[in-house]
Amino acid sequence: MVSSLRGALDKIVDRPVGAVRNRLSLVVPRSAARRWFKVWDTHRGWKVPRDAAGSTFWPEKLWFLPFLLPEICVMKPHREHVLRANRASYDAMAAAGNPLCRPARPEELSDPLKTVDAAGWLGDSISGWDVLCLAAGGGRQSLLYAAAGARVTVVDLSPGMLELDRQVATQYGHDFRLLETSMDDLSGLDAGEFDLVIHPVSTCYLPGVAGVFGEVARVLRPGGLYVSQHKTPTSLQATTDRTEGGHYEIRDRYYRDEPISAPEKKNSTTRRLRESGAVEFLHRWEELIGGMCRAGFVIEDLVEPMHADGTVMAGTFADRAGYIAPYVRIKARRVPGQAPETRSRTLWLP
Repeated sequence: MVSSLRGALDKIVDRPVGAVRNRLSLVVPRSAARRWFKVWDTHRGWKVPRDAAGSTFWPEKLWFLPFLLPEICVMKPHREHVLRANRASYDAMAAAGNPLCRPARPEELSDPLKTVDAAGWLGDSISGWDVLCLAAGGGRQSLLYAAAGARVTVVDLSPGMLELDRQVATQYGHDFRLLETSMDDLSGLDAGEFDLVIHPVSTCYLPGVAGVFGEVARVLRPGGLYVSQHKTPTSLQATTDRTEGGHYEIRDRYYRDEPISAPEKKNSTTRRLRESGAVEFLHRWEELIGGMCRAGFVIEDLVEPMHADGTVMAGTFADRAGYIAPYVRIKARRVPGQAPETRSRTLWLP
């Protein structure tokens, strides 16, 4: 009877311990959470959690049980910590006048459509279009699309970046609608509101992209265009500098949930590839391309913007781009009448 009671208590306590482990993986990198809960030992007949070094967290299960449930309740999701860090990173960039936070130059405004659409994906004119510049604060995208004749809405997580849009709107006499929110929460926008969603590099700042694509599909009109740019998975995996052997090497795992490792050093190359203080995630090709298709898009075109230059010094951004494409730009169209997939489908092969 004693052993039965002890087994029952083990099951009761194992549930909240598992919950803490799962919640902890949202607050800190999962690799750290796994280390903290990796080794379970026995102590006086009861299971006791130990870290990899053998240090016991609690002397006995029954001792920490009263404190466990409140801990589960107060832990905040990892996503909120990521958003806070990335908001602070871009606020700092806006305040410092980072090149990504500068408005378009006069020569670019002389032919704004060519500036934003060198590939010709948008046709001859976007005059009168409703355009959403998603995660695109900073005063550049909004100004260019407004100069091309579009009605512009800007969504960005960073109030500092949106302030730059507010300033250029005043300076050039435009009327932008500005919304401070995450790119995967467009609840402040109506369904079918836009002809075009333009989305510069930013999906890497969220742990998942399915919610982003679902929201973009919702706010686009049937047949509307979604033009997005992303950091390629390989570029995020690889070293930013050549190794001692003179090569760029894969450093991080492809299948991962935790953020990408910080750059080995800070230099002009890493400043082009990674934003200081930002938390970034790798999204696999199946998540990018497949995720758009599952959200109700068809992919019409895909390009890798050219940044390579074989004449530059080894280890520079343009040198690395000759081996690893840093970005991919995707043209997708919202399929009329096609609802986003809510569950995966299995393809049967004989």
